[in-house]
Amino acid sequence: MEIEEQTWPHWAELRVGDAAAQYAFWDTLAKRQGWTIAFAENVFGEYRKWLFLVLTAPSPVAPPPPIRAVWDLHRELPSWRTLPESAEIERRVPMSNPDLEQTRAFYTGAFGTYPPESIWPARTRPGKRRSGLAAWLGLGKKAKDLERLARAVDKALL
Repeated sequence: MEIEEQTWPHWAELRVGDAAAQYAFWDTLAKRQGWTIAFAENVFGEYRKWLFLVLTAPSPVAPPPPIRAVWDLHRELPSWRTLPESAEIERRVPMSNPDLEQTRAFYTGAFGTYPPESIWPARTRPGKRRSGLAAWLGLGKKAKDLERLARAVDKALL
């Protein structure tokens, strides 16, 4: 299949072998990463989507850590070398980390849904995260003072 002709159904069917080999792959991945087999299976499903994005996105796409773990293990297997697109995929995966948020945007555009946070975590900015009442109200810098005030009001009313 030509790189320009990549289709999602082609990648949705990707396996590392027969059913026994696929299960052994998930089992090995789960043991190496400390995951359940069910989570390893889910990550493999997202790995298929990432491979599709590597070949179709207009710029380099970053694999989040769980998908990187799948790719590293997959490249250890003979089935990786028999994959017609393997050389092109390796050529397109950047050595440095491109913007994961851009990759998440490509994912949303290609699949019409946001990627699962458990596998594709959104970037958080240290020191910028708010929680509790402040986050719910969408408050800015004075959020802590307002949270304290809200707690005091709650106490007084009880």
